[in-house]
Amino acid sequence: MRLAKGTRAKIIHPFFNCDRIGDVFEVAECNSESITLNRCYSDSRSCLQASYTLPTDEFGVFFEIIGMEEPEKTSDDRVITLSLSEDELDALWAKSTSFEHFKKKLKLAAKKKDKPPKGKRQWTPWTTHPLTGFTYSVSHPTGKSAKVKVESCGFVGIASCNPEDVWDLDLGIELAAARAEEKRARFLATKAADNYLEKMDDLHFIMNRIYGRVGK
Repeated sequence: MRLAKGTRAKIIHPFFNCDRIGDVFEVAECNSESITLNRCYSDSRSCLQASYTLPTDEFGVFFEIIGMEEPEKTSDDRVITLSLSEDELDALWAKSTSFEHFKKKLKLAAKKKDKPPKGKRQWTPWTTHPLTGFTYSVSHPTGKSAKVKVESCGFVGIASCNPEDVWDLDLGIELAAARAEEKRARFLATKAADNYLEKMDDLHFIMNRIYGRVGK
């Protein structure tokens, strides 16, 4: 169990004779091992100052959750309109450390809900260019940048064109192919460098072994 800081709970089983059933406490700290609660004077019928720390798994024996303290309202309060399931609200509550933190998480969740989902870019099936022989695919949505991707030896290069520019498919294929070849060349160069270093390590090992025998 993890309770957010500020969560209010009432006593259902007194710790001591001075405690009364119904006395209200507020969570000050909570982790997987223990929970610390402070007495709420405004809501408590007992005037005894006290705070209790108990094992987390024993919380339900002595306390019952009654909610969170309602924050003072101000003139610039705003309404957060959001449709969340009970499980989603519970998840936000569990990740919150205070009411203000919980409210911020609600606002962030509302912003995410308000954002329109991004449409997935659609691509044409792979096609072989009749002149260059390159395998390419095109994405040209209305009002958005056009893109063409070219596959070459397992590497893919992409070229794009802004909506206000003139779309030239052949030029785009040539550029995308060059970028695919650039990726391939970089990969081969890196692989060759790794092979070179590995080979040099082997040769140095052999030479050092021979030097050791000669020294003896």
